[in-house]
Amino acid sequence: MSLARIKPLLSPLTLLPLALVLAGVLLTWQVDVSSRDDTRRQTERWLAAQQLGYTLVLEQRLTLMQESARRLADARINSLQQFRHQATGFLEQYPDVRGVEVIRRIPDALRDLIEAQLSQEAQQPVRFRDWQSEATDDAAPERDQYLVVRWALARSTSGTTAGILADSVPLWRQELATTLSEQTLTATALASLELDGTPAQTIRLFVPASGNELIAIAINPERWLGATLGGQLTAQLGVKIHDLTQHTKAPLFEYPLSGEALPAQTLRTEVRVGNRQWMVTTVPAHGLFQQATARSRQTIWLVGLASSAVAAVLVAWLLAGRRRDQRQRALADQSRQQLTQRLDNIGVEKQILHQALAESGDRSRDLVRLVGGFVCELDEDLRIGFVSEPATDMLSIAVAELSGQSLAQRVAPSYRDNFIATLKAAREERRMQRIDLDLLGADDRPVPVTVRVLAQLHPVDGCTGYRLSAVPRHRPARED
Repeated sequence: MSLARIKPLLSPLTLLPLALVLAGVLLTWQVDVSSRDDTRRQTERWLAAQQLGYTLVLEQRLTLMQESARRLADARINSLQQFRHQATGFLEQYPDVRGVEVIRRIPDALRDLIEAQLSQEAQQPVRFRDWQSEATDDAAPERDQYLVVRWALARSTSGTTAGILADSVPLWRQELATTLSEQTLTATALASLELDGTPAQTIRLFVPASGNELIAIAINPERWLGATLGGQLTAQLGVKIHDLTQHTKAPLFEYPLSGEALPAQTLRTEVRVGNRQWMVTTVPAHGLFQQATARSRQTIWLVGLASSAVAAVLVAWLLAGRRRDQRQRALADQSRQQLTQRLDNIGVEKQILHQALAESGDRSRDLVRLVGGFVCELDEDLRIGFVSEPATDMLSIAVAELSGQSLAQRVAPSYRDNFIATLKAAREERRMQRIDLDLLGADDRPVPVTVRVLAQLHPVDGCTGYRLSAVPRHRPARED
């Protein structure tokens, strides 16, 4: 390849855009490496935020249910109808709750009365009974006090838990005693108990209402936790919740993970549910980090390469423009010299015109002085806007004092109406008008003058003012 062909390739027009593209690629690669680390850290923060969100939502839901249960107890329920009204509202507020019960401590002296009320409400004989009793009329042995399920309402039931001695259920006994003695929330272990004729995996939350009453909330943990966390669950994050107090590997709730798990990023948080400890465990999918990194890398390389290409094209265009400018600069210098010469000629002409204008102004002022009168301009309200200096000699009043005054006030009263009529004629007939009148000078001294008036008319605004001249006139000599 000859030197003549190589030389254009080595010009700045070619080398600088190529250098920009190469620098853009290197910078994009460096940003890509840094972005992968940032994306990983952001993903880890997102996982921690999700973990914290699950924990907070679970704690808030437990707190709300506990407050709602206390409000139900504060209603001081004394009848089945009142209980059903309150309990129905509770179940509507929490559609994932399986049922709600009121448990009261009944002294032996009131046993017959309460059993009669239970029988009337159930429309069949009901006796205080242990939870293993198959019939509602199997009476429990006498004792000083009974911890009885007084009312109960479940979503679907084929039997009734009313009348069952709550402390006869082995899984409830310790939690009931803790709730009544310490007035604190407790929860039972997950168990399948057939209390209302329907066996189901159930956990009961015991909410203290008073020293002799508490509210039991029956929940299916898998359904309840699924409804509680449902709005935040994602296929890229597996969730398991275990009851650590129960020491079992079977989770209370599990949301399956989509894809291969990444155990190294597992997060665990403990949530206190009454007297029990639940463990919330989240495991991200391996593809979560890959997807986040792939999206950022694609964006970085797309933006980086596009920016480099645009910069290279822009620089090439600027260099080409610079060459054109250099070629045109010589022509511009010639034109500038010609323009400079023309401007010098115009300057000379301008100086001559200024001199002629100054001479014309001096001539006009001299003519006004020679006439012996003055000229002035009035606005539409006849106020003096401009008045020439000879007015001072004629009226013995300074020009500054005349400016802003109404000229009609300087017209002798006997001539004022004629003066106004003359102005009107000048405005309506659109031509100069003449009038002889007396102007009032200093100390209201009459000065006879001849006034000529021109109205200043505008196509839109109409009459905008007047221009007039006043020339002294001599009064005719009186005959003795």
